[in-house]
Amino acid sequence: MRSFVQLLVPLVVEVAVRSGRRMVFGAGCTKPVNVLAVILGVIAGIILIGLLLLLIWKLLVTIHDRREFARFEKERANARWDMVRRSWL
Repeated sequence: MRSFVQLLVPLVVEVAVRSGRRMVFGAGCTKPVNVLAVILGVIAGIILIGLLLLLIWKLLVTIHDRREFARFEKERANARWDMVRRSWL
């Protein structure tokens, strides 16, 4: 199985030869990139960002609900029910 870098280098060399540039390979070249590690890292990053956003959303909703419930309890405690006298009884 050939890596992405091994597939890409012949294309770069061909483009360089057609454009008239000299390319020197050797000490300046880096090791091939571990593609699986990059893909898994990107996937893990996306999942972590998604979980962080869900956690923030849940926290904001919880705060909002607690405030709304406290307001409801306050209104319920302050409610004054008029006792209507039933005149027909």
